[in-house]
This record gives sequence, structure tokens and C-alpha cells, in this order.
Amino acid sequence: MSGNSIAAPVLRHSALLLGILLGLVGVHHFATHGFTQVNLDEAALGPQTTATFGKADGKRVHCLYLKHLEGCLQDHAEHGAGRPVTLWLGNSQLHAINQFHPGEETAAPELHRRLFDDGRYLLTASQPNANLQEHYLLFAYLMTKVPVRQLVLPLVFDDLRETGIRPDIGGALDDPDTQALLSRSATGNRLLREHASRDNLGNEVAALEETVQESVETYLSTALADIWPAWDRRNRVRGELFNEAYKTRNRVFGIKASSIRRMIPGRYAANMEALDDILALARSQGVSVALYIAPLRDDVAPPYDIAAYSEFKRNAALIGGVSFHDLEGIVPASLWGAKDSTTGAAEAEIDFMHFQAGGHRIFADAVEAIILELPGGTADR
Repeated sequence: MSGNSIAAPVLRHSALLLGILLGLVGVHHFATHGFTQVNLDEAALGPQTTATFGKADGKRVHCLYLKHLEGCLQDHAEHGAGRPVTLWLGNSQLHAINQFHPGEETAAPELHRRLFDDGRYLLTASQPNANLQEHYLLFAYLMTKVPVRQLVLPLVFDDLRETGIRPDIGGALDDPDTQALLSRSATGNRLLREHASRDNLGNEVAALEETVQESVETYLSTALADIWPAWDRRNRVRGELFNEAYKTRNRVFGIKASSIRRMIPGRYAANMEALDDILALARSQGVSVALYIAPLRDDVAPPYDIAAYSEFKRNAALIGGVSFHDLEGIVPASLWGAKDSTTGAAEAEIDFMHFQAGGHRIFADAVEAIILELPGGTADR
């Protein structure tokens, strides 16, 4: 056997071992002191914008992911039994406040208190960059848990570029009653198939279930966590590395908050199909629906293809059987704010999605008017 034939495998294995060693060193470094520890759900908001899920008179009425919704549902069972539920779904615009000061709150808890005094119960759920497929899943899930009579749903042009179901709410797809509702539609059946195959839920060990390999990997992972604290924080490190990679990409390509965001046709179609299925489910359950164009600052040009955005708004206004409202301009420019740079640069950028507490008060007034004009729904549960 020649020296070259021996050297090649040795070099390959040496490179592999060196890569593993460098990776472990990197994990240890970043997990111990390389990153400021942040809530990854709020990483995109930046320190100038605060996520808050305030209570209303002690009741949890605005929730984020499925595990948080359990608390909202418990408080509804205790305080809202017999009251018709208005469900408000949305993205981070519902739970984020720019230039937050202690004691300030979003529109949701304030509006809940007003409607509660009127004999109603407002339940709000929001996730960052939530798409209409996720709204459809949560609507179906909550329909099986509480007596939803009204649905208030924003149409956010930017979020139509998103697709799929995030793992934090994907557990709703395991609920049999939710499955029964979803199975009536094309979107629902697709989501159920994707969930069953675990393609879009990121379950990295699905194929290893109940195997020797899974047992060995579980044992090794637990052992490493016991002797090396950095290993137990590897998921956070991975998320933070992705966040840094996102900023690096933006720096390289000059992408800023004000950069034009082109629509992705396939994702747009999937989300609009989900909207059709939301409305069909609402009709079948006797739920009244209000759609609104989300508030957008008007002192600068939005980061949208204006022609595509205008067509989207025209088509939304033509949807039948719903109450439609254009809330784009309700929050004045003075109540919007800035966000940290998407590239990691020192200067702040314009925030097109989140406003200050004063904007939330205006938002609450506008949505309250919509809800009070909306039929309460008639279907028996």
C-alpha cells in the first residue's frame, strides 16, 4: 500500500476531527460569554421594542404559543364561562411596544377590559411574523376550546412571504377535534400531512424513535449536559448563530428594514388559500369575521412593491361575507419608532410594524369599533 493511499484517509479524518473540535470550542465560547443572552422570540424586535403580554384584571387574555394559550384557556374557563368569545389573531404588532415605559400596555388587555364590561370576552393570540396558515390552525384549535363568535384578523402584506407552521404551535395539529375541522379543507389536509411527516416541524430525531441509536444519543446528550453546561445551551447558541448569520447576510447584500420585499408567489398563494379556508370554517361555525389592513406608518415609503401591495388591498376589499376595514393610516407618524439595525450597524432603522403605547390606544379604539359593529354569531356549540 502506497504512502499516498494511507495519507488521504488520515487527512480526511484529521480534518473531520479538527472541524468537530472547532465546533465544540465555538459552542463553549458562545454559550459561556460570546453572546448576550436574549429571548430569541424577541431578537428581531431589538431592545428599542418590547414584547409584552399583559394581563387584564389578573386574567391571562393575550398569549403567544400553545403552552401559553393553556393559561389563557384556564382563565377563560374560570372567568369567562358563558360569555361569547371574540378571537383576535395577529403578529408582533399586537404584542410589541416601541420605546416602552413601565406600566404601558398593548391594545389587547385594554380592549379586553372594555368588552368584558359589555358581557363579552376578548382572547388574543399573536406570534412574530405569523402567516395565515398559522392563523387558520389556531382558529380551528381555539374553536374547539372556547365559544368563538367573532374573529378579528389582520391582513399583513409582509407576512404573506412566510409559510408553514412553527413548532411552538404545531402541537395543535395533534388535537383530534382540531384535526376533524382541518380535514375539511385543502390547507388543513396539507398541514396535517406535513405534520405527520414532520417535514416542517424540524424534528431532527423522528426517524430514530424507539431505536438503539436514539437511546445512545439520548444517553450521550444527557451525559454531556451533566459535565459540560455549554452543551445544554446548544439550541440557544444555534438560534443566536442564525441571528448573527441573518445580520451578516443583510450586511453583505445591503438589506435594511426599508429594502423592498418582493412577494414569493408560492407562499402568497398558500396563504391566500388558507384565508379562504378560514372564512369557510367561520361560515360553517356561524362565526362573524372582520378583516383589516394592518396599520402602517405613512411618513416614509413602505418596504413593499407598491403595485403589488395596492392590488392586494383592492382584492382584500372585495372579499364577500366579511366586515372589511383599512386601518393602514390610523397611527400617526409621531407614534411610530425605530428598531436596531438589521445588519448589526450602530445606527437605528425605521420600524414599519411596531408603534408606541399611544398608538396602541388608538389601535384599541379602532378595533373596538369594528367588534361592536360585528354580528355576534349565531351557531350553537
